[in-house]
Amino acid sequence: MKSRFNTIDIRAIVSELQSFVGMRVNNVYDVDNKTYLIRLQKPESKAVLLVESGIRIHTTEFEWPKNMMPSGFAMKGNIILTDNEYTILNLLRFRTDEVQDVKFAVRERYPVDNAKGPEPPLSLERLNEVLANTPKGEQIKKVLNPHLSCGATLIEHCLMKFGFSSNAKIDEDFDLSKDGVKLLAALHSAEEFMEMTTNFKGQ
Repeated sequence: MKSRFNTIDIRAIVSELQSFVGMRVNNVYDVDNKTYLIRLQKPESKAVLLVESGIRIHTTEFEWPKNMMPSGFAMKGNIILTDNEYTILNLLRFRTDEVQDVKFAVRERYPVDNAKGPEPPLSLERLNEVLANTPKGEQIKKVLNPHLSCGATLIEHCLMKFGFSSNAKIDEDFDLSKDGVKLLAALHSAEEFMEMTTNFKGQ
């Protein structure tokens, strides 16, 4: 069973949530200290979104037990509620990112411009360049993760799909001269998975 949200999960849910654009937040309820129900509505429809911090986001019709009073967002967590211009309306935890000079606080603008954009697919030449400069014994998925937008979990899945060990290491389980083309095919498979999430509608 999955215990954490990963890159492909986030991409899929963002695509699915596009159907809620234009709805307003009616109420937010605590289910527990890291799970919230967000009631959304517009004149012709309603929806309930369940958000479990770092674990899952999805719509639900289940009647979850909840505190009768709407949430004050007083518990610890990392959920940020913004308006349509990304001005922070409420958040669970105030924080400052000194490296990027960003403050996460009410009435501050959420730094959506800092989000990492999609990376172009790696060519065989670029893949060879990245791996040729990698020390022996490094895990391939960790080496490639900063160069791809799909995340380590999907990289690992595609490595295994193409016959590599999930923890394949440079010069131990992997020989660049023999396995480079097969590795590139695995990475193209990961990109195909990411493309499938572009218009994801659930199920």
